[in-house]
Amino acid sequence: MDVGFRGSAVAVGAATFNMRVAAAAHSVLSSVSFDEDDTHTALRGTMVWGRGDDPRLAKLYQPMLLRQTNRHRGTAAVVEPATANLLEAVTASEGARVHLVTDREKIAAISDILAHADRIRYLTPRLHADRLLWGLAAFALAVGYGHALLVGTVLAALGTVALVIQHTHTIPITAELRLGTLSALDLARQALTVAAIVVLALTILGIRLLFSRRLGGASGYALAGGGAICELMVLATLAALRI
Repeated sequence: MDVGFRGSAVAVGAATFNMRVAAAAHSVLSSVSFDEDDTHTALRGTMVWGRGDDPRLAKLYQPMLLRQTNRHRGTAAVVEPATANLLEAVTASEGARVHLVTDREKIAAISDILAHADRIRYLTPRLHADRLLWGLAAFALAVGYGHALLVGTVLAALGTVALVIQHTHTIPITAELRLGTLSALDLARQALTVAAIVVLALTILGIRLLFSRRLGGASGYALAGGGAICELMVLATLAALRI
C-alpha cells in the first residue's frame, strides 16, 4: 500500500522533525541525516544527540505535544495573506515549498484524483495476491493442513474477495462522510448474508428430510426431526451473530 515508499518518506520526515523539536527543547540538539542507500530500507533517518539548541524549534515543543487531528468535515475559510506568507517562510526554512490551492473547482478536482488514486492503490493485484498467499501459507504451516484441507482453505479465502472489494469501494463514501449511505450498504450486506444462511439451512434440511424419508419407519422421521432441530439452532445462532 506504500507505493514507491512515498508514505514512508513522509512518515520518516515527520518523525525526525518531531525529534529535532524535542531535542531543541531539552538542549540536546545536533545533526540529522538521511540515507537512501541502506540495504535494509528505502530511506533511513539518523539523528545524533549533542548539546545544541534552537529557540525557534523549542517554541514548538508544547504545541507539538498538543497537536491532534480528526476526520471531521472542516469549515471553508479564506487563507489570509499573512497566514500564507508565514506558511511559505516556515516551509522554506526546512528546505521545502508550500503550494496553496484556494480555488474551489481545483480543490474538488484534486480531491477526486486523490480518492481515485486511493481506490486504485487498494485494488492492486500485487497487494491482494500478497495478502492471500502469505496468509494462507502461514495458516497452513501453523496447523499442518494436508492437500485437501489446503485446497478448501484456498476456496474459502477466495470468498473474501467480494468483501474486500466492497470495503475498497466504501473508501470514497467514508471520506465524504456519507454515513447514511454507508450504513444502508452495511445493512443490505448483513441482510443478504442472513438470507443466504436461511437458504443454505433450508436446502440442507430439505436434503436430510428427503433421505430420511427414504429410510422409512419411525426412526427415519425421528432422524429428520432431529436434523431439523439442529439446523434451526444453527440458523438462529448464525443469524444472531451476523445481526
